[in-house]
Amino acid sequence: MKLKLNDTSIGHLNPPPGKRLTAWDTDLAGFGCRCITSIRGKTTRTFVVKYRVRPSTTYRWVSVGRADLVSARDARGKAKNYLSMAELGEDPQAVRDADKLMLNFSQAWEIFLQQHVESKRKAKTIRDYRNLAKNHLLPAFANMKIDKVDHAAISALHRKLNSKPRMANYLLSVLSSMFSYLRKAKIYTGENPVSDIEKYRENKRERYLSNEEFERLSKTLMTAEKNYPLAVAAIRLLLLTGCRYSEIVKARWNDWDKEQHLLYLPDTKTGARTIQLSQSETSILNKLELHHKMIGNPFLLPGTGKNGFYQGLPKIWRKLRSEIGLDDLRIHDLRHSYASTAAAGGMSLPMIGKLLGHSQSSTTERYAHIGQSPERAARERVSGDIARKMNMDTGVSPDTHSVPNLAPISDDV
Repeated sequence: MKLKLNDTSIGHLNPPPGKRLTAWDTDLAGFGCRCITSIRGKTTRTFVVKYRVRPSTTYRWVSVGRADLVSARDARGKAKNYLSMAELGEDPQAVRDADKLMLNFSQAWEIFLQQHVESKRKAKTIRDYRNLAKNHLLPAFANMKIDKVDHAAISALHRKLNSKPRMANYLLSVLSSMFSYLRKAKIYTGENPVSDIEKYRENKRERYLSNEEFERLSKTLMTAEKNYPLAVAAIRLLLLTGCRYSEIVKARWNDWDKEQHLLYLPDTKTGARTIQLSQSETSILNKLELHHKMIGNPFLLPGTGKNGFYQGLPKIWRKLRSEIGLDDLRIHDLRHSYASTAAAGGMSLPMIGKLLGHSQSSTTERYAHIGQSPERAARERVSGDIARKMNMDTGVSPDTHSVPNLAPISDDV
């Protein structure tokens, strides 16, 4: 049976109870409406497409949608797409079956987390990934098929976060990593949709202590030392070593080689590395060992519990910096101040990078620099410069960069 299929004409297609009929469109070959009437007299009408995938001569059927839910006009448009696919050698039904098996974004994200991130990333990174998903990725893409999370969809979310360029760019980096993993795992076969999206320019924060600010901070630390000895010791170690906050507060006694003046950091942001300690740093550690080492607590800066590390620094830091008008100075800016002091002293960028731990060090490096080395001389110069700015008597002359003696500093830690 043939007729012009539209919403009116299909309404007159009523086969007898228990029977079926298919009406074919007079304009679009292969587009039809199959009608089935139940024994009780209810008629169900479904748009269908009859096609064959070239060069095959076998005809196949695929449903487009029920006529009570899809208009004849929309069904005709979808039928044209299916027929075009078949003409080009692609099976519409196979594509639909594959789409049903395609993971949605939420499922793909959990696979990425469980199989890749949780086994290869640090705890903080895992938390950051989960927060990113909770606040941005899942609200936007959770139920979308993974192949529909394309360049356009990701670009739209990236633009939505243009007021937070750092977060927007971080989102791109994480998604790019996810799609790269899914491709390697053969879970996703398309191109990485993030590859051509341009990141925003980030205004990176540059903040470090001036000479005058070094002096103000030094005076404040001397005054605060009696009430906050561990906080002051932590601040001085951060300034003198250029270490990250977590590297200092989580450092342990068995990581300190007192004889060789080394501090081994087994788990930093860039991997394990060894710090060759200067006189100033060693003096502080000697005082910590003398006055604050707790039996059973493994940390250089012990917390209030038996096994925890010191966690009071952020609160005390906010108090101290406020007292001297440095409210914009973060703890991490102490690391920047170390780097700026090194740069001002004429040190090369590779040496500064090594002092800051920007490149991963081998665990075998722990005892590789027992004698005088360029790294130790460089560290001695930087920490010595900072110690003098803060009026810390180390017993080392400004031009002395040899292996330091271990005489304690005069002020209590």
